[in-house]
This record gives sequence, structure tokens and C-alpha cells, in this order.
Amino acid sequence: MLNQKDPLQIAMAKNVLREILPVEWYHDELLVKLQSESLKSNPGESSVYCNNGFQLLEILIERVSSLSYSEFLETYISKPLHLTSTITPRDSFDRDRLTKTYFPGMDQALPVENANLIGTGGIYSTAEEVSKFTEVLIGNRTDILSEKSAKTMQSHEYRKGVWVSEETNTINYGLGWDAVRLAPFSDYGITALFKGGDTYMYHAALTTLPEHDISIAVLSSGGSSTYNSIFASNILLEYTRTKGIIKEILPKKTFEPPLKVDMPSDLLAYSGLYGTVGKTVWEHRNGKNYYALDEKITSIMYLTKALLAKNISVDINHGYASGTKIVDNSTFAEPKLA
Repeated sequence: MLNQKDPLQIAMAKNVLREILPVEWYHDELLVKLQSESLKSNPGESSVYCNNGFQLLEILIERVSSLSYSEFLETYISKPLHLTSTITPRDSFDRDRLTKTYFPGMDQALPVENANLIGTGGIYSTAEEVSKFTEVLIGNRTDILSEKSAKTMQSHEYRKGVWVSEETNTINYGLGWDAVRLAPFSDYGITALFKGGDTYMYHAALTTLPEHDISIAVLSSGGSSTYNSIFASNILLEYTRTKGIIKEILPKKTFEPPLKVDMPSDLLAYSGLYGTVGKTVWEHRNGKNYYALDEKITSIMYLTKALLAKNISVDINHGYASGTKIVDNSTFAEPKLA
């Protein structure tokens, strides 16, 4: 699961990224929900990011340790590293310490965001303490994680299965890491590891150069982990240049515009119509907005119309609505988020 090769198909749960209220129902019901799910592919066949894998690991840690995940973090991570601001929504603490979050068009700060998917990303922390935790991940705190385990986490898991041919990329999974060969550092022959994460309001990016013991964590209220990662990479490039690790910063890459090519002959066998269910019904829905009704009143998703409103684009000739297959007169197979 750490290498993103678990082909779980369950969707990102509704009502778990809330304002005001911490809840535990998703944690308690995850295993039951998985019992009725099919797999997207054979285990190990491909690497696709999946939040549910981290949720399963949270439950596994609790079963093995006989501690709640929050208690486990406090006992085996926070105390040895002397972390005082690394906590979860389950912990009791002064929530006024949290960085305020805001939303366009609203002058006042929002209520506290409770990310109830703790194993996936429900941990509050500071940039300084995330950087301290990096010492564990790169093998410098063998009292917590062995050097061998830390090195194993850097293995190129993304190459074990279906993957793109390009070597330069910002996503290439290790064990837990989103990237173990992060661009543009790979162009300099430098190993850079990266892990990013986003809730609706908070965003984080951690980049480390383990061979040089250099790490940077960027946390933000608003924005995106992608922006944070770019910011961190630019700082690290300047820092490594001033330290003489690299001689100069390479010019930014340019790309040729894409060229249209003929359909590969081995794919022509798949061409054709894939469903014409309820043609008249679905034609009337084309271009209209529909709204999800399954979010709790305390859900943060009500702040973002784009997350709840679905504009339906119907391709009736091929039997698809918004890019997914029409099942019957009232259902199309909406892709599940991971």
C-alpha cells in the first residue's frame, strides 16, 4: 500500500473533511465498505495514488500496537522527536493555535478544519516539526526507523509495473514517497525525495536531498501542494548552488507542441459504440448542472460549488456522460476519487 500499488476502488468518503466536528465513522466503516468493492487492477500491476491504502495502514497500526493512531504517533514519533505541535483532530489541544483558513468572498476566518482521514492526511504540524520528522525518513534517527528501512522506502517502486517511459517526472513512487527521483534534481544527478498532501484548506510539501542532509517543508493555508513543491524546489536549487553542490541552475525546459498521430492499429479493435441507453433522457441532460445531496450540513464542500455541482456533458453516440459510461436512464459510472 505504501507503494501505491493496491488497486482499491473505493471512493474518497463523503463528509470526512469537515469544519467544526471531528468524526470517526469513516475509520470504523472502512473495512465493511471494502468488502463490497472490486479491484481496479491486479495487485502490483500499476501505481495510482490511493488515500484508502493509507487508511488501511492506519487501522493495521492500531491492530498491531493496540493503540489508537493518535496515541501511536504521540508515543513513537512525537515524544522521541520532542514534537509539541504535531497532533490530530482526536487530540485535545487549543485549536486557536491553528493557522486560520479563509475562503474567497468571505472576510472572516473559517471554523477549524477537521480532516478525519487521519492516516491519509489528518495531522496538524508545523514546517519545523515536519522537517524534524524527515530525519526519521532519511535514516538519521535509527532509534525510530532503521537505516535499512529508510533506504528501502527510497526504492523505485513505480517501475515495478505499468508506468510511463519518461525518466524526468515529479511523480515516481517509492514506499510512502510521492517521488524518489524528483525533477528537476534528477537532471543534476541529485536524489530528491518528495511527499505532498492537500486537504481543502491546508496544503503541504516536503522535499529532501538525503545524500546532503538538506530538507525543506512548506505548509500553507490556501494554495496547493503543487505550488508549495515548486517553491521548495526553487529554494533548494538556489541553496545548493550557493553551497557549491551544483555549479549553476540549468535553463528551464521548453516543449514542442503535440503532434496528431494515427491511431495505433492494435487499438482499432476497441473502436465502436459503447452503449446507447436512454438516448432521449440523457440528451435532455446535456449541458445542465446537477448538485450532490449527500453531504452533511457541516461539510466544508459547501464552500466550493465546483466540488458539489456536476455539469453533465453527454456524448450520446458513444454512450458516455462527462467522460464515463452511461449505465442506465438515471446513472452514469462516475469515476471514484483516490
